Amino acid sequence: MISTPSGVRRPSGEDAARCAGCRGVVGCSSTGTGIGISAGRAGRRHPAAPRPRRSRGQGAVGGTSGRQGGLLMSLAAREVGLLIECDGVLVDLNTDGHRVAFNRAFKDLGLECADWSPQVYHDLRRGGDGTAEGMVAAFFNKIGWPMAVATTERKEFVTSVLKYKKKNLRKLLEEDKVPLRPGCLEFIDAALESGAKLGIISCTLSDVEDDVMGWLARQIGGERTRKLRVFPQQPGKELPGMDADSGFDELHKGLQDSMAEVKRREAEAFVSTVASIESDSLSIRIDPALVAGPTPGVTTPWLAAVVAAMGCSLKDCAVVVASNGTAQTASAAGAVSLAVPAGLSRRGSFPDAAAVFDGFGAGGGLTWNRVAALLDDRASG
Repeated sequence: MISTPSGVRRPSGEDAARCAGCRGVVGCSSTGTGIGISAGRAGRRHPAAPRPRRSRGQGAVGGTSGRQGGLLMSLAAREVGLLIECDGVLVDLNTDGHRVAFNRAFKDLGLECADWSPQVYHDLRRGGDGTAEGMVAAFFNKIGWPMAVATTERKEFVTSVLKYKKKNLRKLLEEDKVPLRPGCLEFIDAALESGAKLGIISCTLSDVEDDVMGWLARQIGGERTRKLRVFPQQPGKELPGMDADSGFDELHKGLQDSMAEVKRREAEAFVSTVASIESDSLSIRIDPALVAGPTPGVTTPWLAAVVAAMGCSLKDCAVVVASNGTAQTASAAGAVSLAVPAGLSRRGSFPDAAAVFDGFGAGGGLTWNRVAALLDDRASG
């Protein structure tokens, strides 16, 4: 188990985001109009302190520097893969991107009283229907709609907010005003130096048109960018900025072929298992969907196809995630799932992750040596 370093204290108590004008009631920051969304308890751990690990990760990340050198040599003899969920792991896109873009959209529309704190944004995401439209509607249903917006015009008003929000998100990214999460570059460098094959899962919290990948390329630099592969979660759409020589079309076709191959093997295994049951009345037909093309979202077949396209096996691949859904999919596929949630998502639970970290770096954060130890333990287990 990864232990908390000596001398690191874990503060406790209320850490709810407060609106400057509401004295503890989360909501409007300029008029004092509150929104009754519970801030909840926020007993945050020290940024460098990991959460309690489940048994799969116990004893996997300790050891001496000599052992670490042996681990890296062991990994170098295998084709090791590292997949990173960009939206959330490398950038806190919800807090530093979407939320800020919403607030700028409100100001563009003259709604100076609407200013979402991180806590309000988090509560709206949890309490809404999971869509941006639902978040905007839930907010104004609670505090009251602008007087100039008639009841019959609310849908059009929400559409207008989202249009301005999308424009502002793109502008924030183009102007490089969204920061990388601390320590992630050092983590990437260590993985690349070890010879690991690096892939980026993109568009889990964004659209291809937002061009988060263009922003990422500028943040990490051209040398790192050339050593990784990007797998967008919107099949069939070309990444902005990709030219004819980028190999995107070839990569996309390769991913489709890998998915088809994974599904074909799954179908054959299923048929083989059922056919072993002796029954004259049993008729087996393969569902065409099993050998169809890719489907949107981080699914188990999609993830297996991505790893196959990278040229490594699932048992030798670690997937660093920010959402529990991706963690669940990675674990179900057979990869080592490691969660590094961002912002207020750290309060959530990640039961399907082998380990959960509050950030990157020594002192309890996620490091490549810890990933290497977990992969080595699995290989020798």
